[in-house]
This record gives sequence, structure tokens and C-alpha cells, in this order.
Amino acid sequence: VLLKYAFHIPLIYIYRLFVNFIYIFLTNYYWEKEFHALQSSLNLITILLKYHEPELYNSFENAMISPEIYATSWLLTLFANKCSLEVVYHLWDKIIVINDCLLIHYIVIALLIKHKQTLINDDTTQLPITLSKIKINSIDEVDDLIAHACDLCQCTPNSFRIFANKLEIFKYHSQRLKQLNENYEPEN
Repeated sequence: VLLKYAFHIPLIYIYRLFVNFIYIFLTNYYWEKEFHALQSSLNLITILLKYHEPELYNSFENAMISPEIYATSWLLTLFANKCSLEVVYHLWDKIIVINDCLLIHYIVIALLIKHKQTLINDDTTQLPITLSKIKINSIDEVDDLIAHACDLCQCTPNSFRIFANKLEIFKYHSQRLKQLNENYEPEN
């Protein structure tokens, strides 16, 4: 809606931009009925948290807090459910420019690290509530999180990326859905 009315972009182009955005960054999260891609992404977050922040990982393990509790909505919406539109636009612009499908996983870890002291000091029974309140509040915070996420990415062994690529989380699997998508013209 913003693109159509603020920038006067035809709907067909907006639709194609959106499809490409979903195709690159969220493909199998929404095409699969079994949510294997989402589960794989949540497992990658566990691995990254364990590697980069073992103290926080252990705290979550002791409290039986899994990424399903805090990261599912972040992944499925690329943080749109926890940010103002201005912040979401800025975050998505950064994600598009960097063009790394794994970046969102590093952003999750960077966000958890930012709130580490609160999370570690919190009563374990309150952790799910505390985690649900975490959000990105400003454009400056987006820039800091992206910078930290990129640093985390550079400090992660290359074997992680090789492993993540083998999972094919962001590889389009459904031939039928692909054909439907290519044949669908929104202006019709």
C-alpha cells in the first residue's frame, strides 16, 4: 500500500517485489505444511546461541526455553510483529541489501545478546514473558543489531554456513507452487 500510494508503483510490480522478497528470505516457511524449514531455522538459532553465547544458552536450557518460544514469530514475520513500520522498513532494507538468507538468524542472536543481562537475571518462570516483550525500538537499534549480526556471522566457522546450506531452508522445493506463482498475474 505504501509503495502504491507514496511512490506510485503499479500493483504488478509491488506484487513481484513481494513475491521475490518472500522467495529469497521466507520461501519454505510458508510453502511447507510440515514446517521443516522453520524447525531447521530454529535449530540453527540453537547452534548459534550455543556457540556465541553459551551462558545464555545454558540459562535457556535450564529454564526449558527453546527457540520455538521466542524466535518463531520473529522468523515468520522478519520482526514485523514486534516493530513499528518505520523500523520494519529499515530492517528489511538492510536485509535486502546484505542479501544473506542466514542474516535473520544472526539478528536473533544479536537481539538476545543485547538483552542478555535482563534474560539471565530474570526469574525462569518469567522468561517467556520477558522474551515476548523484546522488540526492536528504533532505526539506530536496527543499525546496531545489523552490525552485531554481521560481526557474529564473520566470527562463526564456515562449517556452520556449509551445514545450513545443506538444509536447503531457502531453496524452493515445490514445483507445483512455483508454476502457480509464475502463471498467476495479479492484475487479472
